[in-house]
Amino acid sequence: MIICKQYEPKALQMLEFFQSWGPIALAIYHCSEMITILVIEDENSLQLLLKRLFGREGFKTFAAKNGSEGMQLAKSRRPDLIILDLGLPDVNGQYVISEIRKWSKVPIIAVSAFNDENTIVNILELGADAFLEKPFSLDELNARIRLFLRKKMIDNSSDLSLQLGDLKISNLDRKLQGPKGSISLSVFEYRVLSLLLTQPGKIFSHEELINEIWGPSYKHAIGSLRVSIWGIKNKIAEAGETRELISSIPKVGYSINPLVLT
Repeated sequence: MIICKQYEPKALQMLEFFQSWGPIALAIYHCSEMITILVIEDENSLQLLLKRLFGREGFKTFAAKNGSEGMQLAKSRRPDLIILDLGLPDVNGQYVISEIRKWSKVPIIAVSAFNDENTIVNILELGADAFLEKPFSLDELNARIRLFLRKKMIDNSSDLSLQLGDLKISNLDRKLQGPKGSISLSVFEYRVLSLLLTQPGKIFSHEELINEIWGPSYKHAIGSLRVSIWGIKNKIAEAGETRELISSIPKVGYSINPLVLT
């Protein structure tokens, strides 16, 4: 693309892998008549690059230069996906995420040139679906797109729920409903539990769970995984099911105990 000569080096690096994800973009495009993307980014060169690249793939793209404008567009245009830069000139990205999450479950991919672990954990707990460090890698981008597609399928099945022994897990509000009441799961807890339930009895390694929930770049997040499992077990007990429903295999990983489900 001739237009890319005017962009800074990191934008040029991004172009190389964006040009190779046509089949993935096509798959997303076919899951809806028209996918709309909102880009909240104050760097004009990067904003324009993303708009043109998404346009070439058949996406309808809107852009905002600051958080206030971005939140207004999110509410008025109702995009299918939001790409949010955390370093905005008026408000920080964490505030934008928390405000949007008050009324919408739209997938949010947060991006930043900084990858402070505490900040990343915080934005994901606030409701961001993924974090990408600038410039993005192809593997990371593909993983986040797959996550977006899965989320789209769940959102299109509003009555979908998971059964867990005597418990029911609602996909709409991430609640565990059981004999002793209803307990809310955090974003991480819900993702971990949903993944374990895809194959009861299978031992998911620490690496598998971290790669799927946090992403390939966060292999060191085993502490966060343990905290999530601990929280899930406590909430399962609070809702009226045994903590032993989740089996912990030392130095290996975790699984759903199929004997508890029978």
